[in-house]
Amino acid sequence: MHLVLSKRVSVWSKLAAGAFAVFCVFALGSSAHAMTCTFASVGTSDWNTAGNWDCGWVPTSTTDVVIPASTSTNMSATSYASSVTIGVGSILDFNSKWLNLYGNWVDNGSTAHSLLQAEGSSNQTIGADNTISYFLAHKTGGAVATLVGDLTVGTFEANAGTVDANGYNVTVTGSGTGFGRPFQATLGTFLPNYGQVFYTGSGDTDIEPIVYADLNFTGSGPYNITASTTATGQVT
Repeated sequence: MHLVLSKRVSVWSKLAAGAFAVFCVFALGSSAHAMTCTFASVGTSDWNTAGNWDCGWVPTSTTDVVIPASTSTNMSATSYASSVTIGVGSILDFNSKWLNLYGNWVDNGSTAHSLLQAEGSSNQTIGADNTISYFLAHKTGGAVATLVGDLTVGTFEANAGTVDANGYNVTVTGSGTGFGRPFQATLGTFLPNYGQVFYTGSGDTDIEPIVYADLNFTGSGPYNITASTTATGQVT
């Protein structure tokens, strides 16, 4: 048994398919561009209150977040953003909640109690000069998180993908041993690219067994070399 379509049906089918294809391209193109939300601080300083944003909703992983100059913002739950730009004189208090970041980080102000996770399969930059309590990189699909400023952290962890220091310095202020060591990059990859690493902690600390450029110990330690560790530059 053969089914024969008339020319009229064939033409309309092609038109419908073409219209659907145009719609899909438009939809995909639209979703590729993140929406910008600026913190307006209407009544409270809570990041997780929709009314505090000029876009009318709490930012998602596809939202470019702008915190204007001289603004205080506090997170009350795990939060998400495509990119974040913190204005001069502003402070973002994470309240020890995680911010999952899928794009670039620009901190012209300051942060407190900060847990920042660099996420996703897109390359991103982390800068300018930053102080982060806990920085965690979980990059997939070969994506890279690249520093564009010096980074001071209590704990640094690259557990997937690559963090490229890009010639900037990483200062590790925490201390700890074993699974609690303050610098961890054996599951992911850390590329110093001439950037120095400074261990400044004042407690018993295991040194991450990776390849460093310049490796510096400026805290009281003690510091423990537990496995093969390489410094291609100076050790001080």
